[in-house]
Amino acid sequence: MLSRSGTSHLYVALRPLFVDSFRQFDFVLALLGTVLAAVRVYFSPSSLEVLQELSGALLGIVLGAVLAGAAIQAAFMDPELLRNLYRIGRDPIRYLRPFLFTATLAVLGLLASFVVALLPPPAVFLSDAEARLTVAAAAMVVTFPALWCVLSLLPCMGMLVQFVGLKSDSALVELPDDD
Repeated sequence: MLSRSGTSHLYVALRPLFVDSFRQFDFVLALLGTVLAAVRVYFSPSSLEVLQELSGALLGIVLGAVLAGAAIQAAFMDPELLRNLYRIGRDPIRYLRPFLFTATLAVLGLLASFVVALLPPPAVFLSDAEARLTVAAAAMVVTFPALWCVLSLLPCMGMLVQFVGLKSDSALVELPDDD
């Protein structure tokens, strides 16, 4: 099913990041922030609404910025640079991968926020303790993608610096033709 959908190329592009992403500092910090948000919402369930609004705004801003950054970076991949990347054995998608990952995470986070927003109030069908745990779990679902998106902007900026360095090196160095 995935190979027939429009997301199959995105999956192939992001596959190398999946294992590495869970060992980076942005993932760990997002996890810690998510636990703190869950504790906060457990003791103050009304703060979930504020958390949802903040997460939605952050995810929207990050999504727009990341898509713009990826589009600008892709526009700078001229044929000369692509030829040089091919000659040195580098995949051009490598330089877009962090941007694509963050954009995908933002979309998934927005979808999770919609799901949490559509849930009925937990106090309607649960005891107080169960309702608090449900609200804390909802806070984790809303908070984690938002925090990870914001924190993953740092690796995106690092890749952008690396790409600019590569672009300037490519302009200075002429590789011999393969002919």
